[in-house]
Amino acid sequence: MIGSVLLGESNVRLRYLMIAAGGGMLLALGLLVVPWCTIVGSTLVVAGLAGAMRPSPRFQVELRPEGLHFQPGERLIPYGTIVAVTGLRKHNDQGGLKPFPLDVSTATDGLRIPAHPNVPARALEEFLISRASPFITPPGDTDVAQFYDQECAKYGPDQVALHHGHTARIETFVPRHLRWFALGWILGSFIALSLALNLYSRNNSANAAAAVMLGTGLVLFLVTLVVDVRHGLKRQAAHADDVLVVGPSGLALRQGKLKGKLRWDEVQKITMLSAVKNSGSSVSRGAIGRQCLHLQIPGAVIVLLEVYDRSLTRIKETIEFHAYRGRS
Repeated sequence: MIGSVLLGESNVRLRYLMIAAGGGMLLALGLLVVPWCTIVGSTLVVAGLAGAMRPSPRFQVELRPEGLHFQPGERLIPYGTIVAVTGLRKHNDQGGLKPFPLDVSTATDGLRIPAHPNVPARALEEFLISRASPFITPPGDTDVAQFYDQECAKYGPDQVALHHGHTARIETFVPRHLRWFALGWILGSFIALSLALNLYSRNNSANAAAAVMLGTGLVLFLVTLVVDVRHGLKRQAAHADDVLVVGPSGLALRQGKLKGKLRWDEVQKITMLSAVKNSGSSVSRGAIGRQCLHLQIPGAVIVLLEVYDRSLTRIKETIEFHAYRGRS
């Protein structure tokens, strides 16, 4: 893929147009039946149209001989400095048939390549992994390191997968439409307030809705003034020392407070779920990333979070290869 230039365009304008369309439906409902829907609908119509006024931002990914070049920002990441490539698939798209974002991390920072039909995310993920510097740091946990050494000695290092947790700050592709949306929200709120005072002066619900929409718009605008365009993976800071070893005999891991070993004959079911469904786990809790991997064992569920140097989809494929190989 060396020499490939991939061009993409954000669909953020479409999202704001959808907000405006939803506001239009509320506006029509309010004029016919519910007064406060007029207040909310008019605000959303103006805010959505304001957000959609800015042109859709574009980005470019170029695979140069020396590294990955990304615009905007003129970022160049040499292939040899890449230590983590994580495809952020949705849990119901394990084959990677739909576009998905791709996090590319060095030891200190990284960037997120947005999902776009023009960007073959699966092929790009495979290419970057083939060019990346492999994680050769031995496991910091003594028990996991011992399991890794035993698996390598018995089956060979090529049959044992070693994955480290990564916490590099990811620079995301953030358009400036949100500030326009907030300004439109404030303008729409003043229009809604005027409607409330003139058409629904005796309707408490309409007046309350107008006040809430104006207050929300002011708060939203203040947020756009202080928000950082660099969204770091700060919530993964507790997983900096995480490590996962997957071998022919089983797996060993240290993930936050979760630590232990697992034989493949103990695993009853392997399931990929949306990360928001992770809160009910009896062994590991928390939602990080877009998906999580559930390993059902007798009486409990082991949950692998999206904190490793490879995507959970690839880790799942490795686990299934070993876990199901000896079963009829």
